Amino acid sequence: MKDYVVTAYWIGEKYRAAAVKLAASLDALGIPHDIRPQPEQGSWWLNMRHRPLFVREMMRAYPDRPLVVVDADCIFERRPDVLDAGISEDVAAMWWLEPNDREIAYEGTMYLAPTARVRAMVDRWADIDRIEATAPPEDSGVNEALARTPGLTMLRLHPEYCWIEIQMRKKYPDAQPRIRHHCLYHVCQNAVR
Repeated sequence: MKDYVVTAYWIGEKYRAAAVKLAASLDALGIPHDIRPQPEQGSWWLNMRHRPLFVREMMRAYPDRPLVVVDADCIFERRPDVLDAGISEDVAAMWWLEPNDREIAYEGTMYLAPTARVRAMVDRWADIDRIEATAPPEDSGVNEALARTPGLTMLRLHPEYCWIEIQMRKKYPDAQPRIRHHCLYHVCQNAVR
């Protein structure tokens, strides 16, 4: 297994309970992790905008180790073979075609190598999200930051690494999820709208 660390953050009681389940799934598979609570930012959108700041904090805590940043409401169901084998690219994520035909990287599972290019991308992401703090988090600055970082290399992960049942089962009927996301954000998002 490569020397990566799975990181996630949680805000609020619903996510705390999910983070406990995430940690248990990682412990069962022997995967190192660092899951931390973060302060409430004032709204669900602002909580989501906190992600690049958390990622930057984790990159400082683990400067020489790759990070696998996941949502706190996911469960690792099987070993992430692609991650275990090692990734030579700077970033790995699952890409999805939105209904408007825009292809985006899902933030729910994202591999980040400990490179200067990735640190620059995370800084751009934080700047974009800070400037556009009132835009819906679905329009997170991560995709713009990925596009605007010169020389960044990317690997496309299979959807089983960022599995959202309701969106993916029809398109990938035989897939065996490795990292299953429970979309708790829909509950939280609806509570603040």
